[in-house]
Amino acid sequence: MGDQDVRRQPHPPELPQRGRARRPARGAADPGRRRRLQGAALLDGGRQAGLRHLLHQQALPRGAAGRVEGQLYRRRLCDLDAVDRHQGRRTGQDRDDRYRTTHRKLQEMTIPFDLDAYLARIATKAPPAADADGLAAIQRGQRLTIPFENLDVTLGRGISLDPAHVFDKLVHRRRGGYCFEQNSLFLRALHALGFEARPLLARVRLLTTEETPPRTHTLNLVRIDGRDWIADAGFGGSYTPPMPLADGSAATAPDGATFRLSRDERHGWMLERQGEPGADWHPQYSFTLDEVAPSDLEMANHWTATRPDTRFTTLTIVSLCLPTGFAALTDRHYSRRAGEQAVEADIESAKAYRLRLNFVFGIALDEVEVNGLGLY
Repeated sequence: MGDQDVRRQPHPPELPQRGRARRPARGAADPGRRRRLQGAALLDGGRQAGLRHLLHQQALPRGAAGRVEGQLYRRRLCDLDAVDRHQGRRTGQDRDDRYRTTHRKLQEMTIPFDLDAYLARIATKAPPAADADGLAAIQRGQRLTIPFENLDVTLGRGISLDPAHVFDKLVHRRRGGYCFEQNSLFLRALHALGFEARPLLARVRLLTTEETPPRTHTLNLVRIDGRDWIADAGFGGSYTPPMPLADGSAATAPDGATFRLSRDERHGWMLERQGEPGADWHPQYSFTLDEVAPSDLEMANHWTATRPDTRFTTLTIVSLCLPTGFAALTDRHYSRRAGEQAVEADIESAKAYRLRLNFVFGIALDEVEVNGLGLY
C-alpha cells in the first residue's frame, strides 16, 4: 500500500468506547491519545506495541505512518481481538497465528529488506527454498560470513536494534554483531524468503553458575510444513544446526559437536552440547515458546549491553564459524580450531590486532577505533 493509496482510504469508523468521550476530530489536540495507545498495547500483550514500534522507526513518512496507524492498527488488530472476545470461536493459538501474520505483513509494508544485498553478504548466489534445507543453508551462510562481536559495546556506542541500522551495520558496512543483531537480521531474511518465523528468548547456561540466569539470548522459531524448528544464527559459540522442536531431537555440526533438545519441567526446553563423541554433555541454553514482543527484545538487549560485570561489558569478543571449526578473539587472546588443527596466541600490538580483525574476521576498524578498545 503506497502513501497515495493510504490517503484515498476513508478514516475508519470509531469503535464504541463505553463511558468515554468521543475521540477529537483529526487534527485536534488530543494529549491523552498516546496514553490510550500505551494502555491498549499493555492489554494486548505487546502485539500492538510491536506494530507501534515498527511505525515509530520512521520507515514511512510521518503523515503516512499516522494514516496507516489509524486504518490498520485500530481496524485490523482491534477488530480481530473483538471477534475473539465476543464470539469465542478462536483458540489462543489461532489468535496468535493471525496476529503474527498481521504483524509480518505490516513489517514487510513498512521496512524494506534488500534480499539481494543480504544474499551477497552471506555468499549465497540464489534464494533458497522455504524448506528445511533452505533454512539450514541460509543459517550456515550467515554464520560463516558475519562475525559475532561486541565491539560497539566496548567502544561505548551501544547496540541499536533498529532494523535499518542492523542491516546497514552487518550487511553494508560488513561488521558483525551479537545475538540480538544477528538473529534480528536472520529473522527478517527468513520472512523475505517466505518462512513463517518469530523470535524466542533464552537463558544462556554456559559459563555460569546461576540457577536461573537472565534471558540474554534470542533465537528464532520457524514453522515448516506444520512442524516447528529452532534456528540460531547468533550464538557466540560454535555452530548450532537448525533442529526440529521435538523431545530427543539431535543434530551434529560440521566440527563434530553434537546437540540435543529435551523438554525441561521448569524451563520449557533445554539445548545441550557434546563437544566430541564420549565427552560430557553441557547445557547451552534453555528457552520457552512464549510470545516475544519487540519491547522484550529491547529490554534484554539493553541489559546485555549495559549490565556491569558481565561477559559482554567486561570483555571484547569477536568470533566466526569456520567450515570445520571456530575462530575467536577474546580481548588479546586469539584461538583457532579447524578439524584436528588448533592454534592459540596472544596478540601483542594494536597493529597486529587490527590486521587479525581484518584478515580472519573481515572487520575493518581504523587505528583510532582499535585504540579505543583499550586493549593496548
